[in-house]
Amino acid sequence: MKLVRNGNRSLRISLTPQDLKEFQVSLEDFDYDLPQGKRVLLSLFDKAKEETGFCAEEEKLYVQLYPKRDGGCELFVICLEEDEEPECFTFDSFDSFLTARALFCDLRDAACYGLRGGKRFLILVPSHRVPPRLWEYGEKMKHPPSPLFLRARCTRLSF
Repeated sequence: MKLVRNGNRSLRISLTPQDLKEFQVSLEDFDYDLPQGKRVLLSLFDKAKEETGFCAEEEKLYVQLYPKRDGGCELFVICLEEDEEPECFTFDSFDSFLTARALFCDLRDAACYGLRGGKRFLILVPSHRVPPRLWEYGEKMKHPPSPLFLRARCTRLSF
């Protein structure tokens, strides 16, 4: 297990297959609504507080889990402010990404990212600034990626 604190409000947790075995949990069980998922997450947060000082108590948390090829996983955890959660749209091609960005003035100052080594592009927009027809060009993600994930796995695009 590896706990890496990134600033005051974010944490990356890397778990090996052996760690998952010791916690007696599978990736499918990692759901806060399931007893075993909640138990493991609370245990991880306690360990993070003890080792790194990261305190998740009384905070609105955003947690993303990404499976690793070796059977382990990475969790990206960030403490959010109430109005901080953006909406995220993905684009399969650079052309559709550029077209959407050019058509909608509200997107000119939005955070734009390209996945490293991939062909997908992301635009994060505060929910009050989402253009009404953006879905025609990109797909809205159910859960936007955390800032920690974006820093670790994406390249910020500047125009």
